[in-house]
Amino acid sequence: MKLINMDTITIHRKEARDIFSDILVPLSDRLEYVGSKSYILPTYFCRYVGIEGDVDEYNNKLYWLDKKLQNNANGYVRMSSPLNIPVVNIIDKLKDVKTIRELVARAVIESLLPATKRTPLNNLISSAFKDVLELYNSREKNFTKVKNFSIKMLIWLNEWFYKLYTNFDLKESPKVLFYGNIKEHEVYFLVLLSKIGCDVLYINPDKEGDKVFKSLEHDRKYSQLIELKNSMKAGPFPTKEVEIRKPTVAYSVEQEVSSVLYSGESLLFRPRQFEGCDTSPITLKTTYDEFKILWREIAKVRPEFKVEGSKVYIPNLFIKINGVFDDIQKYWADFKYVVNTNNTLLIKEIPFTKQVLSRQEMYSLAFYIKDNKIESERIKESKFYRYKYLKESIQDFILRKTERLMESGIFKNKVDANFKVKILATVLSLDERIVNLIEVFDYTEEIPKLVIYAGNKNLFNEHDLITLAFLNLVGIDIAIFTPTNYNNIELGLKEKYYDVIQLPKVGYNLQVPGNIQKLSGKESLLNKIFKIIGK
Repeated sequence: MKLINMDTITIHRKEARDIFSDILVPLSDRLEYVGSKSYILPTYFCRYVGIEGDVDEYNNKLYWLDKKLQNNANGYVRMSSPLNIPVVNIIDKLKDVKTIRELVARAVIESLLPATKRTPLNNLISSAFKDVLELYNSREKNFTKVKNFSIKMLIWLNEWFYKLYTNFDLKESPKVLFYGNIKEHEVYFLVLLSKIGCDVLYINPDKEGDKVFKSLEHDRKYSQLIELKNSMKAGPFPTKEVEIRKPTVAYSVEQEVSSVLYSGESLLFRPRQFEGCDTSPITLKTTYDEFKILWREIAKVRPEFKVEGSKVYIPNLFIKINGVFDDIQKYWADFKYVVNTNNTLLIKEIPFTKQVLSRQEMYSLAFYIKDNKIESERIKESKFYRYKYLKESIQDFILRKTERLMESGIFKNKVDANFKVKILATVLSLDERIVNLIEVFDYTEEIPKLVIYAGNKNLFNEHDLITLAFLNLVGIDIAIFTPTNYNNIELGLKEKYYDVIQLPKVGYNLQVPGNIQKLSGKESLLNKIFKIIGK
């Protein structure tokens, strides 16, 4: 092999500002590059760890980088763990060496290292090999391990070198992209490749995957770390571009302003800002007069309303009104006032729920409940499930609340396995009008309402009681008018979960007047003010 004389090659590691752009700049166009005699090769060794922004946008970025690197004027390889180790028997050629110096010399003599037409490049390879062995030895201090390690480095170097150095004019650097989790010896190999003039880019969206690097070079002597804000598990390297949506400048500004204005610390919220979040009722204990005031107030102006993280604490009303006034006209006027509000469902007869599932179907539901947990994905695919038309966030909300109801402690009956099945069956069979109350519920604004008139001896059945308990847990307002003073809700739900207000007289055989109808109720002044502010 005819050797071309050159003086020296020095590798200068550069710091990238935008590694995805910088790595594409030809070696000969980079500052600090010297391309004759005493060569200076400014190269990159960068760890790009974590993820920022949209996942699809991130994957497209990797996809297009890979595409562009494939057009590199020198070689390019994309690697991932584990690196293949071909079967090559070279251990006999190194068996009697006793020092790193001897090992490197033997590797040169036995032509175990890649060889090129450029003597200084060959010298650079042997020097880099020696540096990496010494780096490994400084940690292990066991020459037998060092020798075994050197064999792996030699095998990998010969496996990859000629795929990387497809030409030796030193106007363009070979490129290495290593994606995903990495092992200790593979980190050393990347250090070796960077020392022989390769641009090396290690990419992992999972910050945990960078721990191996950090343990080996906590001082960042060999590589630059670019660590992004978020982290996710590394999936397969993207093999195709996906369509994405990019925000306009106006949209981005609006989002930034919204993040300041519509925070949990203010009473300004976007419409349905907390859809998909959880709710927790704070059932207010109140007087009759205050009940009428609060009934028409939106959630965010009621006492005890708050937002903590992704949970909205809703001050709702769960009240039973026994008896009537001496002036029966005042009683019906108040009843009409309560009924004629937005998103209010009036029920005039109890019981008001019907179980649509057969006993056999009820028995089958037991297989979807394990330790108070509903197997949500399975139940969604079952023949009993009727809520697929709802938004996914509302479906998940209903199932979460059903689980919570099973352990809430609101029922006087023992909540055994059979009763849990009744809870699930009831929620899966809700009247569509009741489902609509849940669907329209914007947790910071008007609270949907259920008004029940219980004017005779009829009792709530079990499914009624489960429905009432469920709606209370959702945060919906409930008012039960019982002019007779008869027991109804008391027979199934614990008293501490609702208020009972007693009016002066008892009324029998009272029928709801025909002029009680669902009208659009007048909004309170505060309600109007906050609607204006919220726009």
